[in-house]
Amino acid sequence: MKKLALFVLILFSFLTLEAELYSETISAGTRDFLSIRVEFQEDNTLYTTGNGKFMLTEWTEHDTDYYALDPLPHDRAYFSAHLEFLDNYWNKASNGNVRINADDSYQLPLADSSFTLSQPMRYYSTPDSLDTRLARLIYESVMLANESGQYRSDQDAIIIYHAGAGQDFKISLDNSPFDIPSFYFDESYLEEFLPSEKYDRLMALNCRQGIVLPESQNQMGISIALNGTEVLLTGMLLGLPTLYDIELGRSGAGVYGLMDQGSNTGSGLCPIKPSAFERYLLGASQIITASTSGNYTLKQDDIYRIPISSNEYFLIEYRENTGMWADSIMWNDSTITNWLELLHVMDSLNLVDYTLTNGVLTDYSDLDIGLPHSGLLIWHVNESELGVENPNDWASPFIDLVEADGGSDIGKFYGALNSSVNNGWKWDTWFKNNEAFRLNNPSQYKIRWNNNTHPNTRSFENINTGIAINDFNFQGDSLVIELVIDAYADFLLPNIVFDEMTSSLPADITEDKLLLGYSDSSIVLFNNGELREIFQSDTKLKKGNTALISYNNDILLVTNTDSNAVVSQLSYLASSLQEENTISLPNPVDLERITLAANTLFLPPRIPYTYKEGDPYPTNKNIYKLDILAWNLTDIGAASLRVVPYVIDNDISFDRCTELVIGNNKKYFADGYVLRRNTIPDSVQQRYFYPLENTRITSLVPIHLDNNNEFDIVALWEAENNNALLAFNDAGAMLNNFPIVGNYSKLRVYEVNDSKRFVAYDPKGLIDIFNEKAEKILSFTAPVKATTLFLEQVTDDSAYCVLDGSVYSLESDSIYWGYKGMDAHHTNNINSIKAIESVQSDLLINNGLIYNYPNPIKGLKTNFRFFATGASDVKIDIFTLSGIPVHSIQRSVSDQQWNDIPWFIDDNTSGVYIAKITFSGEDREEIYYVKPAILK
Repeated sequence: MKKLALFVLILFSFLTLEAELYSETISAGTRDFLSIRVEFQEDNTLYTTGNGKFMLTEWTEHDTDYYALDPLPHDRAYFSAHLEFLDNYWNKASNGNVRINADDSYQLPLADSSFTLSQPMRYYSTPDSLDTRLARLIYESVMLANESGQYRSDQDAIIIYHAGAGQDFKISLDNSPFDIPSFYFDESYLEEFLPSEKYDRLMALNCRQGIVLPESQNQMGISIALNGTEVLLTGMLLGLPTLYDIELGRSGAGVYGLMDQGSNTGSGLCPIKPSAFERYLLGASQIITASTSGNYTLKQDDIYRIPISSNEYFLIEYRENTGMWADSIMWNDSTITNWLELLHVMDSLNLVDYTLTNGVLTDYSDLDIGLPHSGLLIWHVNESELGVENPNDWASPFIDLVEADGGSDIGKFYGALNSSVNNGWKWDTWFKNNEAFRLNNPSQYKIRWNNNTHPNTRSFENINTGIAINDFNFQGDSLVIELVIDAYADFLLPNIVFDEMTSSLPADITEDKLLLGYSDSSIVLFNNGELREIFQSDTKLKKGNTALISYNNDILLVTNTDSNAVVSQLSYLASSLQEENTISLPNPVDLERITLAANTLFLPPRIPYTYKEGDPYPTNKNIYKLDILAWNLTDIGAASLRVVPYVIDNDISFDRCTELVIGNNKKYFADGYVLRRNTIPDSVQQRYFYPLENTRITSLVPIHLDNNNEFDIVALWEAENNNALLAFNDAGAMLNNFPIVGNYSKLRVYEVNDSKRFVAYDPKGLIDIFNEKAEKILSFTAPVKATTLFLEQVTDDSAYCVLDGSVYSLESDSIYWGYKGMDAHHTNNINSIKAIESVQSDLLINNGLIYNYPNPIKGLKTNFRFFATGASDVKIDIFTLSGIPVHSIQRSVSDQQWNDIPWFIDDNTSGVYIAKITFSGEDREEIYYVKPAILK
């Protein structure tokens, strides 16, 4: 039984946890949690623990000898002791920043009795309607407290203690499967599962969030303290994120994370000290950023942040236990049967002090008493995952322990005999002569951490971060690390989102190129490492719901909510911004397609690309133009499909389509999965290209890639399984070496030595840069799920590539398409003529580029196209994939111009063929291969 009690797996509540989970520090102060004790109607069912009443004296089937933790009686003093424990724990865990009010007046009833609910326990745990029944339990408990005249609405949250045990742990052959699970609730939960009149009553009583707990976790002869469950759920009340997968119940941080298995350290008796990230949120520890190479000293509980990007980083902390692993004493001494006895032994060894009040452990001196080993803990954090409903989802966690043994075992299941491995064990800690590290890294003569070790320093997407710790020098109560950072980024600013370049601001604050961005509720200016606040908003400026547009000497601030949008005009005055005008819109705005021309701001509605089958067809949303000078909003129509604006001669127009750009007064637009071209103003439509069905084009850039004056197209193409970067010539044929398959969501273009460079962003945290031949020339880590990406030339030969708060320098001559719509004002319009001129090349054809169009071939013929730069003759031999000759073509070639060689497919069957193309000229030959496909 001892083994099971120590390593039970928490079956965490499956109820949705909707606390605000962001990387904001938790406000300091005392929390007034109103606790309410409730019993049930008495019953004799075997399917729940107890008889529905609080256990005050011994009763049949209960044996105190089994339950050393939280012994009887479970009276008012018992629960007062538990509230005292919560205050002591959070006081230590937060370094005095957070306290829990344990005043007697916040425990109801005030007398040594309890409120009685209307039904037996079994009623409230009916599986078919569990949420509805649990919501009723909350409602009845609060209403009984209110009717007693003792209820206090001046509270921060409700704690409901009910009679019986909790259904919170996996126990074999559990004969009380209908015990009530412990859980957290908030307003949205109450609103969903209560009738509206009952919900309104609770809101009137300021019952907006709370937790439900049992009187005890002891059952089935297994002694488990309530402390751990209390700490876990009150952590949710404080706003700490869960470190386990709330859908699967799988551990993410193991015993090293308080909001995970660490809450159950010592059979729930002694919850562990919060991890580095949790202590930062609690205000218990400050984080020091280590962004340059050097030696860093860590003392106990020091926290260093090693940035990967503006929202991904490593946290390292040095932790010490009492000098020995508490569990090791327990396993080596057969006379110790529970953790309370273990505390007594450790107290006798002067390793720990503890306090018992009414049989409850209310205080202990060292929160790391259950830490398996002293040493360095390394955490890998991706803050972009924090705001989601299940932040530590097993597939994409926001935090992960970098286990020193390289095993990534936490959360995996290896069977009951290895439960310490999948909950976290001593070998996950970085300490001197860690044998598990050496076994997994036999080529390393000492402990180190880099791109090639196991574990490694790569990003969540397995990209080299340029980070390494070359030496761990353990010095008793501290540690010195030799940190090497060879990352690509110039600046990594956490929690900042840069949105526009501010060249239009007054010259006295723009001696250099400055970045304009926002963080929390501040608008900031950034200049070569220095950050200065220039505006404080009344509301939080949320990533993905905020846009900044420079307008003359002003800034236009656009913010979205779920139901509307607000536009504010901020004028520069005395080195800061002052709000001059503001106006509201009745629907959210598509922030990526806001367009500014002259004194008009175009504000298209936010409409998604597609709708799931079965969803109602979207209703029309209004399209607006804002006259900035008159500060007047005009409704110019409505749309239920995406609206894409463009600018010609400072006049804003728009079309309802997926994407649209203007090149030399021709309109290139994606209509679903079809790319088309129109002339302007005649609007003569010309079909341009057919991608495959069930795809959509998400980005378009008109560009000159060949030697004529017609625009080619570079695009991002989104399919069900494979996204791709595409390039087509003006005839609609795909260029050689394209498509480039990748999970790309944003596309930008710049120029180096008259050659285009394509910047493709993968939201998993990667930037890939390709040249015109589709060759990857650069790749580096980037923020995960970045909201913004833009390019801006900052010197004659360099540009900034900016993703949220990460800034990278690129070798660049000029920016071609730096924003979603070419420039910062999203004009989507480019005009340029590339005159035909003599092309010099070391090859017989320009850039070694030859392709056939159309491809696939649906008609009677296809053309092989190339630009000759020395070739005089060409021979085209066509074979099936199995090598059978099909056709042969020989032609003379016209130099310094485009050549088109037709192939009439005759009666050849559908399939893919190989064309071997041999050029001759200048006393040499060049051979190329193309794969035409016939589709009949």
